[in-house]
Amino acid sequence: PTEDRWGTFLFLRDTTDNRWWSATTTPKRATGETSKAIFGDDKAEFFKTVGDIETCVECIVATEHDAEGRRLTILNKGTEDRYIEVTSYLEPVLGYDDADAAHPLFSRMFVKTEFGRRRDVIRAERNKRSPNEADICVAHLVVDSAGQGRPTEFETDRRRFLGRGRSLAEAAAFDPGATLSGSEGFTLDPILSLRRVVRVPAGKKISLIFWTMAAPSRAEIDQAIERYRHPDAFAHELVHAWTRAQVELRHIGITSQ
Repeated sequence: PTEDRWGTFLFLRDTTDNRWWSATTTPKRATGETSKAIFGDDKAEFFKTVGDIETCVECIVATEHDAEGRRLTILNKGTEDRYIEVTSYLEPVLGYDDADAAHPLFSRMFVKTEFGRRRDVIRAERNKRSPNEADICVAHLVVDSAGQGRPTEFETDRRRFLGRGRSLAEAAAFDPGATLSGSEGFTLDPILSLRRVVRVPAGKKISLIFWTMAAPSRAEIDQAIERYRHPDAFAHELVHAWTRAQVELRHIGITSQ
């Protein structure tokens, strides 16, 4: 499988000069960047510096629902305000690993995507081939302190996002002036992508949180969405993740050192 099939990637684009890069070392590097990763018991952290912009991505696994959270913090060390376009990208797999590995294209053909009315979440559900298959619903949510008023673009078609014959490192979605198409419904190759533009004042920092969650029904996924729409949910889950890690270490009798 290709690298971009696993996990959620976050991309940034400086609207003043159209430079863009990923918040992690791959899949898109920027000229002159510095980066590092720190893996702890409770979270993983990815740091990157591109010019005057410093970013940190904190990745955690939630305890109250089947969910993964990624908090992106952007620090502007320059003397002028910057407008940064933030885009998420993931390829959902709504099935068993062996079935997806055997027929990945076939598995993706029956995934239906839907953009929420509050314009902050994409839901994805898969048509079942038989009544015996388990139900599953996936959602991808963006949260920030500005609330629901900030405009959000979205994309669910991988071909439109990447462009013909292109990869994530040269995706058409980041061409100058490019916008996400806002397509939803059934596509041959679904993705979940959300985009917002944020103002980062000089010498200040802002944060965006992206959640990816799964549940066996639409009702349960909606409960999870409401739970994680609150900006404080990430900090709450971060405490739970640290506590869980300490309990596990003590249970198996080793120290973090």
